[in-house]
Amino acid sequence: MSLDAFSNNATGLTTVALGSEDTVITLPDDGSADRFADLPEGRMQRATLSNPALPGQIEIVYITAKDGSSFTVNRRQENSYAAEDWPAGTTLEARITAGMLGRFLRADSRGIFKTTGGEGGAGASSFVVNGKVERDFRVVQLSGVQMLHRIGAGLTTTIGAGRYIQDMNLSVETVGGSCFVALGDDVPVWQPNQSYQGLAIVAPPTPTGFNYLFEPSDVQFQYTRSAVDPGFDDSGYAIEAYNPNSGEGAEPELTGQWLPLPIPLALELSMPSVAGGVALTEVGFICYEYDATTAPVISIGLAADGDLVNAQALSAITGARHIQRFAVNPGGALAASLAFKLETPATGRFYGRFYWRGMVIDQ
Repeated sequence: MSLDAFSNNATGLTTVALGSEDTVITLPDDGSADRFADLPEGRMQRATLSNPALPGQIEIVYITAKDGSSFTVNRRQENSYAAEDWPAGTTLEARITAGMLGRFLRADSRGIFKTTGGEGGAGASSFVVNGKVERDFRVVQLSGVQMLHRIGAGLTTTIGAGRYIQDMNLSVETVGGSCFVALGDDVPVWQPNQSYQGLAIVAPPTPTGFNYLFEPSDVQFQYTRSAVDPGFDDSGYAIEAYNPNSGEGAEPELTGQWLPLPIPLALELSMPSVAGGVALTEVGFICYEYDATTAPVISIGLAADGDLVNAQALSAITGARHIQRFAVNPGGALAASLAFKLETPATGRFYGRFYWRGMVIDQ
């Protein structure tokens, strides 16, 4: 979508009637059109049509081009409804709209800074500073992807002396991680009418070849509960998770999804498409819940062959909030994806997530 353009006190009266399918609005040559913003390519201005002869009727339009006193517009934007026709003398005015405000960065009740995305609605995108967002929101950090870009250092004014200015388009090491996983054999079987918190992992009542991780759709809504099997199957697709709504006859409320985790556990993480890869320095596992009597054995690799960590026991983890690190060989290929595999499960509860650390390189 185009970027917003703004101007102060922009208003004018149309000189000709506007039919329901018309896309050109004309203002008089009295200077009122000059109050609206100029619109270079990729810009648009939001405006509202209203007329005292049609009380209660408004229509939001997007001005996409300006030619003197004539404007090209997209009609009936942001779910606005209007009369089929607007008579001459209708007011065209640049006003604040919900869609405009939805694109601004602001904090919600939890202190998460983001935009709602879309035209006044949620779910299209999210611009976040602390990385904690609802599912289905595309996360963009304030500084963008921390990446070493392909901008080389330049020569100093002393040409040919072999002296160069340091490229200041620098990157820093960053980290990433898998979804939460269970590396032990103590995975509870899903039970009807039991509440499951966000990120809980369950085994289906009838084996399907998968365990399931509950991923809530909103970090404020942290549980799911159902009287019947959510529909666990062997398809390998995510399954919708619901909560019963209060009140007789109320429809269940969608609260997230159950993500299938294959048995035996094998995950693959793809790196950002904008990156040529990651120069890895470290991989490992962070344990959040621990009640095990033996250590799991895992493999980590650029492919499924465990070329980074090959059949290693996580024996350094002996309690909750423990971590085991594996240094990566300083040479070798950039990682475009990472594969994590459970070779032998722990005896008991061993719950957490794999992680990686390194520097993202521009492709």
